[in-house]
Amino acid sequence: AERELIRAQKEAAREEERARRDFERQKAKLLKEQAHYQAAYDRLLTQPDPDPVSVQQLRGELVRLGADITAVEQRAANTRAGYVYVISNIGSFGDHIVKIGMTRRLEPMDRVRELGDASVPFRFDVHALVFSDDAVGLENQLHTALADRRVNKVNIQREFFRATPT
Repeated sequence: AERELIRAQKEAAREEERARRDFERQKAKLLKEQAHYQAAYDRLLTQPDPDPVSVQQLRGELVRLGADITAVEQRAANTRAGYVYVISNIGSFGDHIVKIGMTRRLEPMDRVRELGDASVPFRFDVHALVFSDDAVGLENQLHTALADRRVNKVNIQREFFRATPT
């Protein structure tokens, strides 16, 4: 039990690190794009007679990028926000077995693909993918509601349940 707990903690730490790197990569990409648009905007304003439509378009892109950067920063700061997923793999586990988990990654399908690549011969089918500001709480609520249907009652870190995706 202790080894399983340590393994689960290490997996959670690895997932957290992946999410942190995703946030940093996305923020760096957005900052680079913002610098590009800001330089184009500044060049356009130095022209003697700038096109008002172009000025408006560039200003709109800068506002959008600013909002995107803020959203990424907020997601990185809120450690409870993320995606809760409900997936199944009939080829590997049979009918009526679902996995309910969560990820903080910006692209949650990366986590689903990773689960399907590593340990099972078939890819997982995604039945639900829900963003929540309290994904940890939502996942815990689902796990509690389905506790009597848990496949592995010894190790509650295993998130498989006897249930239909609905």
